[in-house]
Amino acid sequence: MTGSRSKPELAALQPFDAGFRGTWGWRQPTWYRSHWELRAGEALVGTLDGSGLLGTRVVFRTRDATWWLRSSWLLQVSAFAEGGSEPVARFRSGWFGNGRITLADETTLLWKAENAWLHRFGVQTTDGLPLLHFRTRRRFLRYECDVQFEDAARRAASLPLLLGLGWLLLLHTLRNSHVAHGGA
Repeated sequence: MTGSRSKPELAALQPFDAGFRGTWGWRQPTWYRSHWELRAGEALVGTLDGSGLLGTRVVFRTRDATWWLRSSWLLQVSAFAEGGSEPVARFRSGWFGNGRITLADETTLLWKAENAWLHRFGVQTTDGLPLLHFRTRRRFLRYECDVQFEDAARRAASLPLLLGLGWLLLLHTLRNSHVAHGGA
């Protein structure tokens, strides 16, 4: 995987519009590839690509930015802006897939399961203010989810990064739980 984007790929990505009020979600066009598309309605606004069965290096792209997401075996994830050497976000796992996201500006957010079946997760502030909700969708041999934003999330400069990071965290949870084998 290279860090540069091809011209056809860049042309296919639409501008990221946090104000879009329609359906947002991650879709997997083909079941045998570690490639997902972030869609706002029908518009393609981002892609997430991994190698193999979602290896330790994943790239998340929007039209305006690219981030490299690196995972460790203890589900600690660091996100780097393309060309950057310092993380712009870090995730530290806790119990049951929950954990903390720390942004470069030292803002701390929580990644929390929203139900006991581990197919709904959310991002919230440390004060409990919800920002994002990720809900898995049943699809034969595919990992997909719908994303809902709270108004506070729409104003956050880190929103695109949180969408990519959140989806990667949910993919790790799905692949390591019973949800990956038929529950959703």
